[in-house]
Amino acid sequence: MRSNIALSYIAMLTIVGFFLWVIRNIVRSMRQNGLDVPVIPVSEPLTDPDKKTVNLPVHIFLNQDDDIPLPGRLVSLDPAGGFMQSSACLKTGQEIALYVDVAAEQQVQLTARVTWAREGRDGRNAAQLVFTNLGADKKKELYRFASSPV
Repeated sequence: MRSNIALSYIAMLTIVGFFLWVIRNIVRSMRQNGLDVPVIPVSEPLTDPDKKTVNLPVHIFLNQDDDIPLPGRLVSLDPAGGFMQSSACLKTGQEIALYVDVAAEQQVQLTARVTWAREGRDGRNAAQLVFTNLGADKKKELYRFASSPV
């Protein structure tokens, strides 16, 4: 009984191997004759309509006790967070306070958690942020200034 099962597995593998060999030779001959089927992307890459490219200056406070802000720039905004460049060396999971300059004398205070951080070679470190206190009013204000010309 066991020899019949082993023989059936061997026969099945032989048949599968034969079909793979046939398919490989068909594809090889198509490539040699220049009959390659072009690969066309199925769909366009998805873009988030709520993601905005901005260039807003920010003041970063690493702790609640800090009284000296570190400069930075908010580069993009999305509904939950944003992407920032700064001279501050941030760590993943770190909580920071941001003051975003949205107008001449107007600032929006946000708290954020760093979800991703990278040290840059030229002193411009990058960080992905998730805003922990982004209410509808602050979100509306940021998007309003993000949609205006920079």
